[in-house]
Amino acid sequence: MVVSDCGAMTDTISQIPGAGACVPRVPDAAAGAGPYKGSKCGTLWDAMKWEYRMETMYTGYGMWYFRRTRLGRSAGGTALYWPVPYEEMDTRRQTFYPSGGAGNPGGAPRGNYGLVRGRVY
Repeated sequence: MVVSDCGAMTDTISQIPGAGACVPRVPDAAAGAGPYKGSKCGTLWDAMKWEYRMETMYTGYGMWYFRRTRLGRSAGGTALYWPVPYEEMDTRRQTFYPSGGAGNPGGAPRGNYGLVRGRVY
Protein backbone atom coordinates (compact mmCIF):
# COMPACT_ATOMS: atom_id res chain seq x y z
CA MET A 1 0.00 0.00 0.00
CA VAL A 2 1.35 3.40 -0.91
CA VAL A 3 -0.09 6.46 0.78
CA SER A 4 0.54 9.79 -0.92
CA ASP A 5 3.71 11.61 0.09
CA CYS A 6 2.61 13.61 3.10
CA GLY A 7 5.74 15.75 3.13
CA ALA A 8 5.94 17.96 6.19
CA MET A 9 2.32 17.80 7.34
CA THR A 10 1.97 19.24 10.82
CA ASP A 11 -1.64 18.27 11.58
CA THR A 12 -4.18 15.59 10.80
CA ILE A 13 -6.95 17.79 9.36
CA SER A 14 -5.18 19.20 6.29
CA GLN A 15 -5.94 17.53 2.97
CA ILE A 16 -3.26 15.13 1.74
CA PRO A 17 -1.63 16.40 -1.45
CA GLY A 18 -1.79 14.16 -4.49
CA ALA A 19 -4.63 15.25 -6.79
CA GLY A 20 -6.21 12.04 -8.11
CA ALA A 21 -3.51 9.62 -6.92
CA CYS A 22 -4.10 9.79 -3.17
CA VAL A 23 -5.33 7.13 -0.76
CA PRO A 24 -7.97 7.25 0.58
CA ARG A 25 -10.53 9.08 -1.52
CA VAL A 26 -13.41 10.52 0.55
CA PRO A 27 -16.85 11.83 -0.48
CA ASP A 28 -16.82 15.52 -1.46
CA ALA A 29 -19.70 17.62 -0.12
CA ALA A 30 -18.78 20.42 -2.56
CA ALA A 31 -18.43 18.31 -5.72
CA GLY A 32 -19.24 20.04 -9.01
CA ALA A 33 -21.79 17.35 -9.97
CA GLY A 34 -23.67 17.82 -6.70
CA PRO A 35 -23.16 17.13 -2.99
CA TYR A 36 -21.35 13.83 -2.41
CA LYS A 37 -21.36 12.90 -6.11
CA GLY A 38 -17.59 13.15 -6.34
CA SER A 39 -14.54 12.44 -4.21
CA LYS A 40 -11.39 14.21 -3.05
CA CYS A 41 -8.19 13.36 -1.22
CA GLY A 42 -8.74 12.67 2.46
CA THR A 43 -6.88 13.98 5.47
CA LEU A 44 -4.11 12.23 7.37
CA TRP A 45 -6.77 11.14 9.90
CA ASP A 46 -8.79 9.57 7.04
CA ALA A 47 -5.65 7.76 5.86
CA MET A 48 -5.00 6.39 9.36
CA LYS A 49 -8.59 5.10 9.64
CA TRP A 50 -8.35 3.52 6.18
CA GLU A 51 -5.06 1.86 7.08
CA TYR A 52 -6.56 0.50 10.32
CA ARG A 53 -9.46 -1.03 8.41
CA MET A 54 -7.13 -2.63 5.86
CA GLU A 55 -4.72 -4.01 8.48
CA THR A 56 -7.42 -5.48 10.75
CA MET A 57 -9.74 -6.84 8.07
CA TYR A 58 -10.87 -10.38 9.01
CA THR A 59 -8.56 -10.56 12.03
CA GLY A 60 -11.14 -10.54 14.81
CA TYR A 61 -14.79 -10.59 15.71
CA GLY A 62 -16.60 -7.24 15.46
CA MET A 63 -13.42 -5.17 15.16
CA TRP A 64 -14.95 -2.44 13.00
CA TYR A 65 -18.14 -2.35 15.06
CA PHE A 66 -16.30 -1.83 18.35
CA ARG A 67 -13.88 0.72 16.90
CA ARG A 68 -16.66 2.75 15.27
CA THR A 69 -18.76 2.67 18.44
CA ARG A 70 -15.82 3.79 20.59
CA LEU A 71 -15.04 6.71 18.26
CA GLY A 72 -18.69 7.80 18.03
CA ARG A 73 -18.77 7.00 14.31
CA SER A 74 -21.57 4.43 14.21
CA ALA A 75 -24.44 5.11 11.86
CA GLY A 76 -27.46 6.58 13.63
CA GLY A 77 -29.64 3.90 15.17
CA THR A 78 -26.93 1.21 15.31
CA ALA A 79 -27.49 -1.04 18.33
CA LEU A 80 -25.10 -0.20 21.16
CA TYR A 81 -25.65 -3.42 23.13
CA TRP A 82 -25.42 -7.09 22.26
CA PRO A 83 -28.87 -8.64 22.61
CA VAL A 84 -29.33 -11.02 25.53
CA PRO A 85 -31.25 -14.23 24.72
CA TYR A 86 -34.83 -14.04 25.97
CA GLU A 87 -34.39 -17.25 28.02
CA GLU A 88 -31.65 -15.53 30.03
CA MET A 89 -33.76 -12.41 30.65
CA ASP A 90 -36.78 -14.54 31.65
CA THR A 91 -34.70 -16.71 33.99
CA ARG A 92 -33.28 -13.63 35.72
CA ARG A 93 -36.69 -11.94 35.72
CA GLN A 94 -35.19 -8.86 34.16
CA THR A 95 -37.01 -6.45 31.88
CA PHE A 96 -36.05 -6.52 28.23
CA TYR A 97 -34.06 -3.53 27.07
CA PRO A 98 -34.14 -1.90 23.64
CA SER A 99 -31.71 -3.00 20.97
CA GLY A 100 -31.36 0.15 18.92
CA GLY A 101 -33.05 1.68 15.97
CA ALA A 102 -33.14 5.27 14.73
CA GLY A 103 -34.26 7.54 17.57
CA ASN A 104 -34.81 4.65 20.01
CA PRO A 105 -33.10 4.03 23.36
CA GLY A 106 -30.10 1.75 22.92
CA GLY A 107 -29.40 3.13 19.45
CA ALA A 108 -26.35 5.18 18.51
CA PRO A 109 -26.90 8.91 17.95
CA ARG A 110 -26.16 10.33 14.54
CA GLY A 111 -22.43 9.74 13.96
CA ASN A 112 -20.05 12.63 13.40
CA TYR A 113 -17.34 10.55 11.69
CA GLY A 114 -14.71 12.09 13.93
CA LEU A 115 -15.43 15.61 12.72
CA VAL A 116 -16.15 17.55 15.89
CA ARG A 117 -15.99 21.33 15.75
CA GLY A 118 -13.05 22.69 17.71
CA ARG A 119 -11.09 19.43 17.89
CA VAL A 120 -7.96 18.63 15.95
CA TYR A 121 -7.42 14.95 15.16
